[in-house]
Amino acid sequence: MAAMTTVLNNYQNFGDKRTYFTTGHTAQKVKLVVAGRKLPVGNQKVVESSLSVQHSTEDDDGLVLSSRPTIGMNFRAPIDGQTTDVTAIKAIFRDFVASDEFDDLIDGLVFPGGTD
Repeated sequence: MAAMTTVLNNYQNFGDKRTYFTTGHTAQKVKLVVAGRKLPVGNQKVVESSLSVQHSTEDDDGLVLSSRPTIGMNFRAPIDGQTTDVTAIKAIFRDFVASDEFDDLIDGLVFPGGTD
């Protein structure tokens, strides 16, 4: 598998949640990546992880908007499940992100398969 090309710079560390900034980040124009994880505790036999990417955006007058475009991913699996099943869902997710359907869903709010 290829390494990421985006450089992540460590910004904040809250134990099981890490925030990174990317190239071009400023206090006014935020460019953040937030990663989280939840480890199993006690009888809880599930692991979870998440990733969120968010950037500031401007209106037509160049004013930074308070709401940010954000995209994310959540993963959850039982710790005693089969790794082949996890591998299979990761492959489907990668396939979707690399497809035109991903852009259609984000840009046009069109469900996969071209249905609305």
